[in-house]
Amino acid sequence: MTHPDYYNRKFGGYRVTADDIRKRIEAGEWTVHLPGIPELSDMYDVAYQTARNAVKHLETHGLVVVEHGKITVIVSGDEPTITEAIQRVTRAMEELADIRQSLINLSRKFSESESLD
Repeated sequence: MTHPDYYNRKFGGYRVTADDIRKRIEAGEWTVHLPGIPELSDMYDVAYQTARNAVKHLETHGLVVVEHGKITVIVSGDEPTITEAIQRVTRAMEELADIRQSLINLSRKFSESESLD
């Protein structure tokens, strides 16, 4: 028997994925930015290109703004107040600082392991 999602994945899977991403944004699960394409691909168990097409579909409909090689920013339906915009930017900057610190820590661990060789 064919898996129930087979036809959705084979024919228009990116639309099914985009619809679910949209629902998660509307539910407030993602408020500032989306996970990266590789993470979305893993989350939805779809090909990289399918996840990329889903995000492109959302961009076409004005739900997100994609800056290639950077974060995909979620655009709310309403114009944010200045305070909300500042809070969103602050959260994004905090997340980027955390990512930066993680990379620094990984770099140190890598350097330490190389020096042991």
